[in-house]
Amino acid sequence: MTEKLDFSKTKNSHMESLDLETILKAVDGDNECMIKIIKHYKPYLDELATIKVQDEFGNETHYLDETIRMQLESNLFESVLKFKVDLSK
Repeated sequence: MTEKLDFSKTKNSHMESLDLETILKAVDGDNECMIKIIKHYKPYLDELATIKVQDEFGNETHYLDETIRMQLESNLFESVLKFKVDLSK
């Protein structure tokens, strides 16, 4: 029983969706599936954790804040484990 989730109306619709089997296994605590989900969302997490900084000359630079990225990754991990799946429909 593997179904693809429909992300066609989301901002990241260019991303391939995760299969239901991977999500269900991750919710049950499967480490490999959890790693697959973390890797899937890594580009998005990196984008969210990227900080823009201007120096005194007005030059803008971007850097990846690893602390923020790790917090986001941790929150994703916790959210997956708390996720409730209703397959009765």
